[in-house]
Amino acid sequence: ISPRQFFPGRRLWLAWRAVFQYCRTLVRTQNIKVISAYHISRHGTLGAWLNAETRVPLITTIFGEIYSQTDYFWKNRAEAEFVASHSARLLSCSRHCARSVRLLDVDWPVEPLLYGIDLGHFRPGQDGSPLRRRFGWDAADKVVAYVGRMNHEMGVSILLRAIPKVLARNPNVRFLLVGAADDLVREVQACAAANPRNVAFFPNVPFEQLPAVYAAATVTVAPSINERACLGLAIIEAMGCAKPVVGTRVGGTEEVLVEGETGYLAAPRDSTDLAEKLLRALAAPAYQLSDMGKRGRARAEVLFDKDLTNRRFESIIQEVVGSTAPHTSRYNSTP
Repeated sequence: ISPRQFFPGRRLWLAWRAVFQYCRTLVRTQNIKVISAYHISRHGTLGAWLNAETRVPLITTIFGEIYSQTDYFWKNRAEAEFVASHSARLLSCSRHCARSVRLLDVDWPVEPLLYGIDLGHFRPGQDGSPLRRRFGWDAADKVVAYVGRMNHEMGVSILLRAIPKVLARNPNVRFLLVGAADDLVREVQACAAANPRNVAFFPNVPFEQLPAVYAAATVTVAPSINERACLGLAIIEAMGCAKPVVGTRVGGTEEVLVEGETGYLAAPRDSTDLAEKLLRALAAPAYQLSDMGKRGRARAEVLFDKDLTNRRFESIIQEVVGSTAPHTSRYNSTP
């Protein structure tokens, strides 16, 4: 199979060919032992091409691209098969996204490798009071924090519709919306302008300051709306900081949150249910929220410590590099 067919348009083909030639030179001159590609399309294709040329084993990690672009992958199924046939291992950051290959009527053995966070950086006991004071909130205020991109896919539009429903029943709740500006930034700004006492927009917060955001929160919210939500690092970060989370029953969220133990789960795309779950969490006694947070922290330590992820990935690399078996036999397509 010529990879040319996967790069429509002369300009795109020439750009990727230049990248390939550069990477091929690196592989051959720098004694590279393994290639790691993230996502099947484009990057995975490049990795497969490099494997075909250099025989250096390829590890391909699948996220939610097949869920979000199912039609594309059906039309370009040969590209996914090309990548799989040249991959020594296929990985995914959750069981949910590992199952996405079934949408292509294949049963490739995709191994879940749960992603972790720095639990030393995201830890309980940090001081969120300066951030509360910045927005005029005191220690007794109930604060809901959202951390993520300001776009539809992350469920921000659902959250914006849930906010007035929460405030109608509890006008003392505060909302802290934190993250990268995206296609809904104007709507977020408008919500903050319409509710200056209750809603604060804090865009583009540096990574170093995120623990203070979680520390300032009573609970956090992750209202993702579609199957592409493989895991939810913001959920794990909040758990690392011992904060309960209100998430949605979508994607890999249920692999992270445990209903009633580390937080609550709302129906996706349902602003009324999201508001109900937020109000339920905010009405819980302080000791109950504290217990939820502690259970979330304990769960993060067992499943989502980056050191665990890194050690497992290192062992996979060692297995692949040390293997003498062919690297193309595990991922034949199902008839």
